[in-house]
Amino acid sequence: MKLAVALVLAPLAFAAQKAVESTVGMPARVEQVVLPAPELEAAPVDPNSPVLLRVTGTWAHGTDFRYDLEYQGFEPGQYDLARWLVRKDGGERQALPAIPVAVRALLPAETMTPHPRAPGDDLNVGGYRVLMIIVGVAWLLGLVLLLRWIRPPRPVATAAVARPRTLAERLRPLVRRALANELSRTERAQLELALVRVWKKKLGMEERDPAQALAALREHAEAGALLRALEDWLHRPEPPAHVDLEALLAPYQDLPAEAFEHQEAGLRA
Repeated sequence: MKLAVALVLAPLAFAAQKAVESTVGMPARVEQVVLPAPELEAAPVDPNSPVLLRVTGTWAHGTDFRYDLEYQGFEPGQYDLARWLVRKDGGERQALPAIPVAVRALLPAETMTPHPRAPGDDLNVGGYRVLMIIVGVAWLLGLVLLLRWIRPPRPVATAAVARPRTLAERLRPLVRRALANELSRTERAQLELALVRVWKKKLGMEERDPAQALAALREHAEAGALLRALEDWLHRPEPPAHVDLEALLAPYQDLPAEAFEHQEAGLRA
């Protein structure tokens, strides 16, 4: 009798708890959620959906089921993950307990709002321009005198021009760490999002909806291989026995490393 009461109250206890929080674009997990039968799965990807949901684990829990969920929010707001769950057998879904999550923006909306200018605080544009001209002329004169006084030695011709790094060389140590499960969840998310941005720029998909672009890139012949592999390694308890690392990195051999480093710097900003 006590066990039956516990199974009935478990979904209600989850619905009353505090919402899981994440930031825009960053994946987050909600684990050990007990929901009534029948078995559920994530709804098909909707390009216009503000949330992308994945069911990463399912277990029987008495007459119900227990789930591990992973979601990624693309717009700030409060959401109920139960909205993106459907019956696995295709039948009509019954009412489910709420699974509340909150997606926060990386920067507050007012961060980029300029401060209002006080009355009478007009800039003396003409005086500022004259001052900048004087400073520029003085700087040029000082540079000419310095160059006349110091003659730098002639550069010695180098034997060979250093070959720029390819994106494959930049990614190889990161992918090896991901395969060995040595990357933190934040580092894996940054690596995945940086790769998505590189391919969106390369394939001209920068204006497409993030969820739609991510779904398209997973199915792309070149971009999808490494993205799918990263997701697979993330959810495996043990690393795969054999991975052809060079085959996964082959699409990145002709891309410059700067393409990834610029996207990686943008994620840290």
